[in-house]
Amino acid sequence: MQTRFLNHLDPLTSFEANAEFVGLFEPGRYRGFDVFVQSGPLAGGLRHIGTGTRKTLIDNATQSAQQGLNVTRQGVFVFEDAEVPIAGFNSNAANAFDRIDLIIMEHEWLASLGGQAAIYSVIQGADGGPVVPDFTATPKQTAVGQMLIPASDANLNNAIYTPATILGLGGTNSAYLDQPQEFIRPQGFGFSALDYASRYTAASGTLDVQGGTGNNYSISLLTTDDLDTLTSVLFPFTKGSTVRLKITQTGTAGFITETGNITLPGENTTHLISSGAIYEFFTEDGTNWELVGVSKNASTLTSLVLETGVWNMDTTAILVVAHPLTIGKIRSIDIMIESDAGSLVPFHFDVDLGGAAAGSYTVEPAQLVLARLTGGSFDDASFSGAVNNRGYVTIWYED
Repeated sequence: MQTRFLNHLDPLTSFEANAEFVGLFEPGRYRGFDVFVQSGPLAGGLRHIGTGTRKTLIDNATQSAQQGLNVTRQGVFVFEDAEVPIAGFNSNAANAFDRIDLIIMEHEWLASLGGQAAIYSVIQGADGGPVVPDFTATPKQTAVGQMLIPASDANLNNAIYTPATILGLGGTNSAYLDQPQEFIRPQGFGFSALDYASRYTAASGTLDVQGGTGNNYSISLLTTDDLDTLTSVLFPFTKGSTVRLKITQTGTAGFITETGNITLPGENTTHLISSGAIYEFFTEDGTNWELVGVSKNASTLTSLVLETGVWNMDTTAILVVAHPLTIGKIRSIDIMIESDAGSLVPFHFDVDLGGAAAGSYTVEPAQLVLARLTGGSFDDASFSGAVNNRGYVTIWYED
Protein backbone atom coordinates (compact mmCIF):
# COMPACT_ATOMS: atom_id res chain seq x y z
CA MET A 1 0.00 0.00 0.00
CA GLN A 2 1.16 3.52 -0.77
CA THR A 3 1.11 6.19 1.93
CA ARG A 4 1.79 9.88 1.28
CA PHE A 5 2.57 12.73 3.62
CA LEU A 6 0.93 15.12 3.41
CA ASN A 7 -2.24 14.79 1.28
CA HIS A 8 -4.79 17.56 0.64
CA LEU A 9 -6.84 18.42 3.79
CA ASP A 10 -4.30 16.54 5.86
CA PRO A 11 -3.89 19.27 7.09
CA LEU A 12 -5.63 22.00 5.05
CA THR A 13 -2.29 23.65 4.30
CA SER A 14 -0.61 20.45 3.09
CA PHE A 15 1.03 22.04 0.04
CA GLU A 16 2.71 24.70 2.17
CA ALA A 17 3.55 22.15 4.87
CA ASN A 18 5.26 19.87 2.36
CA ALA A 19 7.25 22.79 0.96
CA GLU A 20 9.11 23.26 4.24
CA PHE A 21 11.14 20.12 3.42
CA VAL A 22 12.15 21.27 -0.06
CA GLY A 23 15.88 21.89 -0.10
CA LEU A 24 16.43 19.93 3.10
CA PHE A 25 15.35 16.63 1.58
CA GLU A 26 16.36 16.58 -2.08
CA PRO A 27 13.95 14.79 -4.43
CA GLY A 28 14.75 11.14 -4.98
CA ARG A 29 15.02 7.70 -3.44
CA TYR A 30 15.94 7.42 0.24
CA ARG A 31 14.99 3.90 1.35
CA GLY A 32 14.08 0.60 -0.33
CA PHE A 33 13.49 -0.01 -4.04
CA ASP A 34 16.82 -1.85 -3.94
CA VAL A 35 15.95 -5.29 -5.42
CA PHE A 36 14.30 -5.95 -8.79
CA VAL A 37 12.48 -9.29 -9.08
CA GLN A 38 11.67 -10.29 -12.65
CA SER A 39 8.11 -11.54 -13.19
CA GLY A 40 8.03 -11.73 -16.98
CA PRO A 41 10.26 -11.27 -20.01
CA LEU A 42 10.06 -7.46 -19.75
CA ALA A 43 8.45 -6.85 -16.37
CA GLY A 44 9.08 -7.23 -12.66
CA GLY A 45 8.76 -5.55 -9.30
CA LEU A 46 10.87 -3.53 -6.88
CA ARG A 47 11.22 -4.74 -3.31
CA HIS A 48 12.59 -3.05 -0.21
CA ILE A 49 14.76 -5.83 1.18
CA GLY A 50 18.13 -4.16 1.65
CA THR A 51 17.50 -0.59 2.79
CA GLY A 52 13.78 -0.65 3.50
CA THR A 53 12.60 0.86 6.77
CA ARG A 54 9.99 -0.31 9.27
CA LYS A 55 7.71 1.77 11.47
CA THR A 56 6.11 0.75 14.76
CA LEU A 57 2.33 0.50 14.37
CA ILE A 58 -0.35 2.14 16.49
CA ASP A 59 -0.51 -0.86 18.85
CA ASN A 60 3.06 -0.03 19.98
CA ALA A 61 3.91 -3.72 19.64
CA THR A 62 4.18 -4.64 15.99
CA GLN A 63 6.00 -3.18 13.03
CA SER A 64 5.09 -2.61 9.43
CA ALA A 65 6.58 -4.47 6.51
CA GLN A 66 9.76 -3.00 5.09
CA GLN A 67 8.98 0.23 3.29
CA GLY A 68 10.57 2.16 0.49
CA LEU A 69 10.66 5.95 0.54
CA ASN A 70 10.84 8.52 -2.24
CA VAL A 71 10.58 12.29 -1.82
CA THR A 72 8.97 14.37 -4.56
CA ARG A 73 10.07 17.78 -5.81
CA GLN A 74 7.13 19.27 -3.86
CA GLY A 75 8.33 17.75 -0.60
CA VAL A 76 5.80 14.90 -0.45
CA PHE A 77 7.06 11.74 1.29
CA VAL A 78 5.84 8.64 -0.59
CA PHE A 79 6.09 5.32 1.29
CA GLU A 80 5.53 1.89 -0.31
CA ASP A 81 5.19 -1.17 1.96
CA ALA A 82 4.68 -3.76 -0.81
CA GLU A 83 6.40 -4.76 -4.02
CA VAL A 84 6.03 -2.04 -6.66
CA PRO A 85 5.21 -3.46 -10.13
CA ILE A 86 7.36 -2.06 -12.93
CA ALA A 87 6.31 -2.53 -16.55
CA GLY A 88 7.06 -0.64 -19.73
CA PHE A 89 10.44 -2.13 -20.65
CA ASN A 90 11.02 -2.82 -24.33
CA SER A 91 13.24 -5.32 -26.09
CA ASN A 92 16.85 -4.37 -26.85
CA ALA A 93 17.21 -7.12 -29.48
CA ALA A 94 17.72 -4.72 -32.40
CA ASN A 95 20.36 -2.65 -30.58
CA ALA A 96 24.03 -3.63 -30.90
CA PHE A 97 24.87 -1.75 -27.70
CA ASP A 98 23.91 -1.93 -24.05
CA ARG A 99 20.96 0.31 -23.14
CA ILE A 100 20.15 2.09 -19.88
CA ASP A 101 16.48 2.62 -18.97
CA LEU A 102 15.49 4.97 -16.17
CA ILE A 103 12.84 3.84 -13.66
CA ILE A 104 10.99 6.86 -12.28
CA MET A 105 8.28 7.82 -9.82
CA GLU A 106 5.85 10.53 -10.92
CA HIS A 107 3.59 12.45 -8.56
CA GLU A 108 1.39 15.54 -8.78
CA TRP A 109 -0.01 17.30 -5.73
CA LEU A 110 -3.80 17.48 -6.12
CA ALA A 111 -6.19 19.71 -4.23
CA SER A 112 -8.61 16.86 -3.59
CA LEU A 113 -9.36 14.88 -0.47
CA GLY A 114 -6.88 12.00 -0.23
CA GLY A 115 -4.60 13.49 -2.85
CA GLN A 116 -3.30 11.56 -5.82
CA ALA A 117 -1.24 8.38 -5.94
CA ALA A 118 2.31 8.35 -7.25
CA ILE A 119 2.86 6.17 -10.30
CA TYR A 120 5.95 4.33 -11.56
CA SER A 121 7.13 4.00 -15.14
CA VAL A 122 10.15 3.51 -17.39
CA ILE A 123 11.92 6.05 -19.60
CA GLN A 124 13.74 4.14 -22.32
CA GLY A 125 17.35 5.01 -23.06
CA ALA A 126 18.66 5.70 -26.54
CA ASP A 127 20.24 3.12 -28.83
CA GLY A 128 23.90 3.47 -29.75
CA GLY A 129 25.45 3.40 -26.31
CA PRO A 130 24.57 3.20 -22.59
CA VAL A 131 23.44 6.76 -21.81
CA VAL A 132 21.05 7.54 -18.93
CA PRO A 133 17.95 9.18 -20.41
CA ASP A 134 16.64 12.55 -19.21
CA PHE A 135 13.36 13.05 -17.37
CA THR A 136 10.39 13.72 -19.63
CA ALA A 137 8.61 15.91 -17.05
CA THR A 138 11.24 17.00 -14.54
CA PRO A 139 9.01 18.97 -12.09
CA LYS A 140 7.04 15.87 -11.14
CA GLN A 141 9.50 13.01 -11.71
CA THR A 142 12.23 11.50 -9.53
CA ALA A 143 14.65 8.65 -10.22
CA VAL A 144 14.12 5.30 -8.54
CA GLY A 145 16.82 3.30 -10.34
CA GLN A 146 18.40 2.28 -13.62
CA MET A 147 18.17 -0.93 -15.65
CA LEU A 148 21.13 -1.88 -17.84
CA ILE A 149 19.88 -4.16 -20.64
CA PRO A 150 22.68 -5.93 -22.52
CA ALA A 151 23.14 -5.49 -26.24
CA SER A 152 20.85 -7.61 -28.45
CA ASP A 153 18.84 -8.95 -25.47
CA ALA A 154 15.11 -9.32 -26.03
CA ASN A 155 14.26 -9.63 -22.31
CA LEU A 156 15.48 -8.76 -18.81
CA ASN A 157 17.06 -12.14 -18.05
CA ASN A 158 20.58 -10.69 -18.01
CA ALA A 159 19.70 -7.10 -17.16
CA ILE A 160 21.33 -5.36 -14.19
CA TYR A 161 19.28 -3.13 -11.88
CA THR A 162 20.99 -0.34 -9.94
CA PRO A 163 18.96 1.66 -7.40
CA ALA A 164 19.27 5.43 -7.47
CA THR A 165 21.81 6.98 -5.12
CA ILE A 166 20.61 7.55 -1.58
CA LEU A 167 20.85 11.28 -1.01
CA GLY A 168 22.09 13.10 2.05
CA LEU A 169 20.54 16.12 3.74
CA GLY A 170 20.83 19.26 1.70
CA GLY A 171 21.54 17.33 -1.49
CA THR A 172 24.97 16.12 -0.42
CA ASN A 173 26.31 12.93 -1.97
CA SER A 174 27.31 10.68 0.88
CA ALA A 175 29.89 7.90 0.62
CA TYR A 176 29.13 4.71 2.55
CA LEU A 177 32.14 2.56 3.34
CA ASP A 178 30.11 -0.68 3.19
CA GLN A 179 28.76 0.00 -0.31
CA PRO A 180 30.33 0.30 -3.78
CA GLN A 181 30.99 3.92 -4.72
CA GLU A 182 30.64 5.66 -8.07
CA PHE A 183 32.74 8.82 -8.21
CA ILE A 184 32.00 11.54 -10.76
CA ARG A 185 35.07 13.52 -9.61
CA PRO A 186 38.60 12.30 -8.84
CA GLN A 187 38.94 11.58 -5.12
CA GLY A 188 41.95 12.16 -2.90
CA PHE A 189 42.73 10.18 0.26
CA GLY A 190 45.49 11.26 2.62
CA PHE A 191 45.89 8.09 4.68
CA SER A 192 47.82 4.90 4.03
CA ALA A 193 46.71 1.36 3.21
CA LEU A 194 43.41 2.39 1.67
CA ASP A 195 41.63 0.48 -1.06
CA TYR A 196 40.24 3.06 -3.46
CA ALA A 197 37.66 1.41 -5.70
CA SER A 198 35.97 3.76 -8.09
CA ARG A 199 34.41 4.11 -11.47
CA TYR A 200 35.44 7.31 -13.17
CA THR A 201 33.59 8.36 -16.30
CA ALA A 202 35.23 10.67 -18.82
CA ALA A 203 35.13 11.11 -22.56
CA SER A 204 38.31 13.18 -22.70
CA GLY A 205 40.68 15.20 -20.60
CA THR A 206 42.93 14.22 -17.72
CA LEU A 207 42.38 11.43 -15.21
CA ASP A 208 44.11 12.60 -12.02
CA VAL A 209 44.75 9.86 -9.44
CA GLN A 210 45.57 11.26 -6.01
CA GLY A 211 46.25 9.82 -2.57
CA GLY A 212 48.50 9.10 0.36
CA THR A 213 51.33 6.65 0.92
CA GLY A 214 50.62 2.96 0.38
CA ASN A 215 47.25 3.30 -1.32
CA ASN A 216 45.80 0.62 -3.57
CA TYR A 217 43.78 2.11 -6.40
CA SER A 218 41.29 0.19 -8.51
CA ILE A 219 39.98 2.52 -11.22
CA SER A 220 37.54 1.67 -13.97
CA LEU A 221 37.60 4.27 -16.74
CA LEU A 222 34.51 4.27 -18.95
CA THR A 223 35.00 6.19 -22.19
CA THR A 224 32.81 6.57 -25.26
CA ASP A 225 35.72 7.86 -27.33
CA ASP A 226 39.04 6.51 -28.51
CA LEU A 227 41.51 6.64 -25.68
CA ASP A 228 43.71 9.10 -27.54
CA THR A 229 41.23 11.79 -26.47
CA LEU A 230 42.33 11.17 -22.89
CA THR A 231 45.22 13.60 -22.70
CA SER A 232 47.00 12.02 -19.75
CA VAL A 233 46.76 9.85 -16.68
CA LEU A 234 48.44 11.44 -13.65
CA PHE A 235 49.67 8.88 -11.14
CA PRO A 236 50.04 9.68 -7.43
CA PHE A 237 53.61 10.24 -6.29
CA THR A 238 53.21 8.11 -3.18
CA LYS A 239 55.49 5.29 -2.03
CA GLY A 240 54.32 1.69 -2.13
CA SER A 241 51.17 2.41 -4.14
CA THR A 242 49.51 0.17 -6.70
CA VAL A 243 47.16 1.32 -9.47
CA ARG A 244 44.89 -1.18 -11.23
CA LEU A 245 43.43 0.60 -14.25
CA LYS A 246 40.63 -0.92 -16.31
CA ILE A 247 39.52 0.90 -19.43
CA THR A 248 36.19 0.05 -21.04
CA GLN A 249 35.24 1.61 -24.34
CA THR A 250 31.56 1.83 -25.24
CA GLY A 251 29.97 2.81 -28.49
CA THR A 252 32.82 1.61 -30.73
CA ALA A 253 33.69 -1.99 -31.53
CA GLY A 254 37.22 -3.35 -31.33
CA PHE A 255 40.29 -2.49 -29.31
CA ILE A 256 41.32 0.90 -28.07
CA THR A 257 44.85 1.57 -29.28
CA GLU A 258 46.79 4.15 -27.34
CA THR A 259 49.84 5.95 -28.66
CA GLY A 260 51.59 7.52 -25.71
CA ASN A 261 48.92 9.11 -23.51
CA ILE A 262 49.52 6.69 -20.62
CA THR A 263 52.94 7.87 -19.53
CA LEU A 264 54.36 6.39 -16.38
CA PRO A 265 56.39 8.73 -14.17
CA GLY A 266 60.01 7.71 -14.66
CA GLU A 267 59.67 6.50 -18.25
CA ASN A 268 58.07 7.31 -21.58
CA THR A 269 56.99 3.77 -22.46
CA THR A 270 54.16 3.45 -24.96
CA HIS A 271 51.56 0.80 -24.08
CA LEU A 272 48.96 -0.64 -26.42
CA ILE A 273 45.73 -0.38 -24.43
CA SER A 274 42.99 -2.92 -25.05
CA SER A 275 39.37 -2.23 -24.09
CA GLY A 276 38.43 -4.36 -21.09
CA ALA A 277 42.01 -5.12 -20.08
CA ILE A 278 43.32 -4.45 -16.57
CA TYR A 279 46.74 -2.89 -16.24
CA GLU A 280 48.53 -3.00 -12.91
CA PHE A 281 51.23 -0.46 -12.11
CA PHE A 282 53.42 -0.24 -9.00
CA THR A 283 55.81 2.31 -7.49
CA GLU A 284 58.27 1.55 -4.73
CA ASP A 285 59.77 5.01 -4.28
CA GLY A 286 56.78 7.17 -5.19
CA THR A 287 58.58 8.56 -8.25
CA ASN A 288 59.13 5.81 -10.81
CA TRP A 289 56.25 3.60 -11.89
CA GLU A 290 56.41 0.31 -13.74
CA LEU A 291 53.92 -2.01 -15.42
CA VAL A 292 53.83 -5.19 -13.34
CA GLY A 293 50.85 -7.04 -14.78
CA VAL A 294 48.22 -7.13 -17.49
CA SER A 295 45.05 -9.17 -17.64
CA LYS A 296 42.19 -9.25 -20.10
CA ASN A 297 38.70 -10.68 -19.74
CA ALA A 298 39.64 -12.20 -16.37
CA SER A 299 42.50 -14.21 -17.93
CA THR A 300 46.09 -13.22 -17.24
CA LEU A 301 48.19 -12.26 -20.23
CA THR A 302 51.43 -14.11 -20.79
CA SER A 303 54.80 -12.37 -20.76
CA LEU A 304 57.76 -13.23 -22.98
CA VAL A 305 61.23 -11.91 -22.16
CA LEU A 306 63.72 -11.66 -25.02
CA GLU A 307 67.39 -10.73 -24.87
CA THR A 308 68.67 -8.21 -27.37
CA GLY A 309 72.09 -9.84 -27.58
CA VAL A 310 75.22 -7.85 -28.37
CA TRP A 311 74.55 -4.26 -29.47
CA ASN A 312 77.13 -1.47 -29.77
CA MET A 313 74.65 1.38 -29.55
CA ASP A 314 77.35 4.00 -30.05
CA THR A 315 78.09 2.88 -33.60
CA THR A 316 74.93 0.99 -34.58
CA ALA A 317 71.57 2.77 -34.54
CA ILE A 318 69.28 -0.14 -35.52
CA LEU A 319 68.88 -3.60 -33.98
CA VAL A 320 66.45 -6.33 -35.04
CA VAL A 321 65.16 -8.73 -32.37
CA ALA A 322 63.22 -11.79 -33.53
CA HIS A 323 59.98 -12.77 -31.80
CA PRO A 324 57.73 -15.84 -32.30
CA LEU A 325 54.37 -14.17 -31.63
CA THR A 326 51.34 -13.35 -33.73
CA ILE A 327 51.39 -9.58 -34.00
CA GLY A 328 47.66 -9.26 -33.32
CA LYS A 329 48.11 -10.94 -29.93
CA ILE A 330 50.67 -8.46 -28.60
CA ARG A 331 49.24 -6.05 -26.03
CA SER A 332 52.20 -4.21 -24.45
CA ILE A 333 55.99 -4.01 -24.73
CA ASP A 334 58.65 -2.81 -22.27
CA ILE A 335 62.34 -2.49 -23.14
CA MET A 336 65.22 -2.06 -20.67
CA ILE A 337 68.78 -1.27 -21.80
CA GLU A 338 71.88 -2.20 -19.76
CA SER A 339 74.88 0.14 -19.83
CA ASP A 340 78.49 -1.05 -19.80
CA ALA A 341 78.52 -0.16 -16.09
CA GLY A 342 75.56 -2.47 -15.40
CA SER A 343 72.78 0.13 -14.99
CA LEU A 344 69.33 -0.59 -16.43
CA VAL A 345 67.69 2.31 -18.29
CA PRO A 346 64.22 2.36 -19.95
CA PHE A 347 64.66 2.45 -23.73
CA HIS A 348 62.27 5.41 -24.06
CA PHE A 349 63.80 7.53 -21.31
CA ASP A 350 66.62 10.02 -21.88
CA VAL A 351 67.98 11.78 -18.78
CA ASP A 352 70.11 14.14 -20.86
CA LEU A 353 67.11 15.30 -22.87
CA GLY A 354 64.89 15.87 -19.85
CA GLY A 355 62.79 12.74 -20.29
CA ALA A 356 62.39 12.89 -24.06
CA ALA A 357 62.36 9.66 -26.04
CA ALA A 358 65.85 8.21 -26.53
CA GLY A 359 64.69 5.32 -28.68
CA SER A 360 61.74 3.86 -30.52
CA TYR A 361 60.61 0.48 -31.78
CA THR A 362 58.40 -0.97 -34.48
CA VAL A 363 56.55 -4.26 -34.10
CA GLU A 364 56.61 -6.32 -37.29
CA PRO A 365 55.64 -9.92 -38.02
CA ALA A 366 58.36 -12.12 -36.49
CA GLN A 367 60.58 -9.21 -35.41
CA LEU A 368 60.95 -5.98 -33.47
CA VAL A 369 63.03 -3.16 -34.94
CA LEU A 370 64.73 -1.10 -32.22
CA ALA A 371 66.14 2.31 -33.15
CA ARG A 372 68.18 4.46 -30.80
CA LEU A 373 67.98 8.24 -31.22
CA THR A 374 71.00 9.88 -32.80
CA GLY A 375 72.43 12.28 -30.24
CA GLY A 376 70.47 10.68 -27.40
CA SER A 377 71.93 9.16 -24.26
CA PHE A 378 72.32 5.71 -25.89
CA ASP A 379 74.41 7.18 -28.70
CA ASP A 380 77.38 7.12 -26.33
CA ALA A 381 80.50 5.14 -25.54
CA SER A 382 78.99 3.98 -22.25
CA PHE A 383 76.74 1.69 -24.34
CA SER A 384 79.43 0.44 -26.72
CA GLY A 385 81.18 -2.34 -24.79
CA ALA A 386 81.19 -5.95 -25.92
CA VAL A 387 78.67 -7.12 -23.32
CA ASN A 388 76.91 -10.41 -24.04
CA ASN A 389 73.47 -8.84 -23.79
CA ARG A 390 72.59 -5.17 -24.16
CA GLY A 391 69.05 -5.37 -22.79
CA TYR A 392 65.72 -7.10 -22.35
CA VAL A 393 62.44 -6.90 -24.24
CA THR A 394 59.31 -7.90 -22.28
CA ILE A 395 56.23 -8.58 -24.40
CA TRP A 396 52.74 -9.03 -22.89
CA TYR A 397 50.50 -11.05 -25.20
CA GLU A 398 47.31 -13.10 -25.34
CA ASP A 399 47.61 -16.85 -25.63
